[in-house]
Amino acid sequence: MRRLIVFPECDRIYGRQEECCMSKAKEELTKLIEEQPEDSSGEEIIRELAFHLMAQGRLADADAGRVISNNEMARRIRSWQK
Repeated sequence: MRRLIVFPECDRIYGRQEECCMSKAKEELTKLIEEQPEDSSGEEIIRELAFHLMAQGRLADADAGRVISNNEMARRIRSWQK
């Protein structure tokens, strides 16, 4: 018998956390694809999905405090130019 666990962040009941996360990811990406214009090429859709995933990763970095100031970045770039 399969044991069910409630994952409140998904507002659904799943048997394993992986199912929860995979289903959430598939739903999110499916929605993005459906929002694309009907005449979008496969390349355009892939580019939009890649941009979305990249932006989500950077937002997660910011939420986790993995950021540096513009001044610090400028200092680092200047140090590379020496």
